[in-house]
Amino acid sequence: MKEMLHMKKEGYYTVEATFIITIGIVVLVAVLYTGLYVHDRVVTESVLQRQTTRWIHQTEGKKWDEEVFKKKLKKELKKRLFIFSLQYVDVEDGLTKKTVKVGCHLPVSFSFIKRIWGGESGLKEETVRVAEIWPAKWKWDADAARGETDKKKGSG
Repeated sequence: MKEMLHMKKEGYYTVEATFIITIGIVVLVAVLYTGLYVHDRVVTESVLQRQTTRWIHQTEGKKWDEEVFKKKLKKELKKRLFIFSLQYVDVEDGLTKKTVKVGCHLPVSFSFIKRIWGGESGLKEETVRVAEIWPAKWKWDADAARGETDKKKGSG
């Protein structure tokens, strides 16, 4: 009799463990995937901001070469992203600011999650606008044009 009860208990534990392990694995995968998603969002935004600002300040006196910038930005993003796949880089060159848009495809097969994280198309877009204003340089140029200099007068 004790052997029969013992066998039934083992069977129940096995069935319960199967459901618990399955749910645990699904939860673990969801947490890991969410972590990778957040990582890629942060990396996309930080690399985009850093590269755009760096490129503008590096090319202050020179011509802005859009194609070289796009190529370097794509290369760095592809190297750093885990789950996003880079779709496009678009640059708008304004009078006082540059706008850079990056579109990444989110590879998710569940439509509910795709709508939450990336809209209907699963395309996540990040935009950065960096002002190209040099107040100190402009003041110096304006002062030089007026003939003013910054000479300190000696005290008597």
